[in-house]
Amino acid sequence: ANHVCVERNIVAQKTEDPAVFTVNYQGERKISVLDTDYAHYMFFCVGPPLPSAEHGTVCQYLARTQKVDEEVMEKFSRALQPLPGHVQIIQDPSGGQ
Repeated sequence: ANHVCVERNIVAQKTEDPAVFTVNYQGERKISVLDTDYAHYMFFCVGPPLPSAEHGTVCQYLARTQKVDEEVMEKFSRALQPLPGHVQIIQDPSGGQ
């Protein structure tokens, strides 16, 4: 596969909770921001389409650089620990490209 960076713009709407947004992506979904420093990384989780009662949340660590920061990866793993349910961490084999 041809691993290239693709720029995407997704507009999220604010909610009353400053860490929670909604986005229209294959249906309206809730995005919960777990942590960010705005300049280097963001950890967030996206829920199933609303108002579905489905379970299944996808969490991502997005970085502004392609270099893997082990300290931030450990921080991401700690941020996932309090979440309910089974957690499986999958790293992008393209190295974030």
